[in-house]
Amino acid sequence: MVYSGQIVQQFNDIESYWNGMVELDYADFMAAKDDLRLAFHLASTLFHVHDWIWMKQDMVIRAQFGIVHNGPLENGVRAFSEVLARMDLDFERIRAVANAGKHLSLKKRSSNANVGFHAANTATSSSGYGTGGYGTGNYGTPRTYVVLEGEAGKPTVYFHNVAERIYRLWKALIVSHGWAAI
Repeated sequence: MVYSGQIVQQFNDIESYWNGMVELDYADFMAAKDDLRLAFHLASTLFHVHDWIWMKQDMVIRAQFGIVHNGPLENGVRAFSEVLARMDLDFERIRAVANAGKHLSLKKRSSNANVGFHAANTATSSSGYGTGGYGTGNYGTPRTYVVLEGEAGKPTVYFHNVAERIYRLWKALIVSHGWAAI
């Protein structure tokens, strides 16, 4: 069966993915930093940028980052993901949120205790204060944010800070390495 309609929008390269997904998901989440659904969606979008870049620039990336061609394509893209995780802990956090959001729990945990391994490690948290006991009353403005929790005793990290860092990292890498015109 052949579709005879006119294609209005299509994601077929990093530029279209960046402009049609990354920019919009990033703007949506940053305007609603307490929205858990948008956080999971943005994590997946930011994590998968590496797939989109790899598919068009794999030979260039192999040379730039010293990734040896040692088998199936997925080994190379996985190696690229590992390079990025070593480059920036927040990429590892984004990867963990994206994969935990898809699979509920990660079989392979990060060696870093500050990176969660379960979808429940990404949650919303609210601060509240006022008269009548801790967290009650309407004194001040309670703020709710999406947070990332590591293992017990490790500090909680605000997702919007992680997302902003990875968004900026991607922009810098894409421009500096000439992978795409965004």
